[in-house]
Amino acid sequence: MPNLSAASGLSATHTADPALSERFGTWFFAVVAVIVMPLLPLLVEAAKNNLEMKPENLFLTTAVLAVGFGFSSESNLFRASYALLFFFSVGLDFHSDSQKAGVGNVPATANAVSDQNNWLFGHPGYFVIVVCLLHAIERMYWHIGEKKKFPDWLK
Repeated sequence: MPNLSAASGLSATHTADPALSERFGTWFFAVVAVIVMPLLPLLVEAAKNNLEMKPENLFLTTAVLAVGFGFSSESNLFRASYALLFFFSVGLDFHSDSQKAGVGNVPATANAVSDQNNWLFGHPGYFVIVVCLLHAIERMYWHIGEKKKFPDWLK
């Protein structure tokens, strides 16, 4: 039986590139510190309320994260995405509050408008997920692709 490891140039003790595993660890640490930790208040709210979170808290969390991530972003594409998420989440939060109070509540004549509102207000958690995924992707590029350290003062 031929020795495949010798033919391929790999030894039996071949391990993954330590630099790549270090960069992956840096990225994972950054995601936990910058994305997961700020979500702890939402997780506490969910734990206290049988896994239910108020939509306004989800919209507010999205807005705050989008502003913070937007200011630290190095890409105009990500900055624009964070800005859109900020404006949509604040606007939808304001819109849902005004509908609860009956301010500007005009009866919808088309079911499509009603269905669109139900989808937008029925799934505010998607906004939190999108802003977190965007930043995780951006951080992956920074820490795995560009080999940036985290925290930044470790340079």
